Amino acid sequence: MDLSDKRLIVFNKSSNSSGNMFKPIKIFSLFFLMNLFLSAQVTENIKTDIKHFGNSGKNLWNSFTKFEANTNIKIAASLLLIGSAYIVDDEVKNFSQNNRSKFADNLFKIDDYYGDPLTLIAIGTCYSIGLIGGNDNLRTSALTAAEAAFYSGVVTSLIKSSMGRSRPYVNKGKSEFNPIKFNAAETAFPSGHTTITFAISTALAEQTNSSTLKIVLYSAATLVGAARIYNNAHWFSDVVGGGLIGYFIGKHVGENQSNKNVHIFPTTNNVINILIPLN
Repeated sequence: MDLSDKRLIVFNKSSNSSGNMFKPIKIFSLFFLMNLFLSAQVTENIKTDIKHFGNSGKNLWNSFTKFEANTNIKIAASLLLIGSAYIVDDEVKNFSQNNRSKFADNLFKIDDYYGDPLTLIAIGTCYSIGLIGGNDNLRTSALTAAEAAFYSGVVTSLIKSSMGRSRPYVNKGKSEFNPIKFNAAETAFPSGHTTITFAISTALAEQTNSSTLKIVLYSAATLVGAARIYNNAHWFSDVVGGGLIGYFIGKHVGENQSNKNVHIFPTTNNVINILIPLN
């Protein structure tokens, strides 16, 4: 009787050992299946976003080639504004260069960050976090910004090379145009920084109902434009032209985003929390 009890005990110990042995395998299998699901979801989101990116460009092209009465009015008004800015280019340049200060020097360093390649890195980082973390709002906002930056950048680059306008620091005057140029000194019109920042700010502004956030976005883009003049990199008309191009492209991209309820920053009871780095 004692022997049978011992055998029973040995059998039970053997059963428990088998269960413990397979436990890590079960955990690994569950982890593998979860990652497989997440990978499939991530892959599907990437495919969807690539398709949306392409469709956004196609719709933008169609809007360029489809001339309507409303479009003609916008083009005419834009040309009038750029022409008016051209008239006072020299005066604006002289004012900006004759009224420099330590405060303005620091303030107008904004173009080292917004509209710079750092902006694209930030957009890519936000998209990756939203994609992997399953935050659709963040992912969609980053996708919208990326579309605005890319398509406005393409349009601006083509116009810059075609116009071949000399920058203010070259000291050849505001009327120096040499078409089909690719060097930085002769690709002033329009301002690339201003175009991209207005495109991004406008596209994101279309995704929020917060008036405060819209003011922040447009103020940042406006400061970048002012910085380009202050830093003697662009004429006033370059900035006006870039702002208009960026605005129209950004508005088109923002309006064509299917998700109209994106909250770019967390909001509670109409209060927006914004972290602004001081260094």
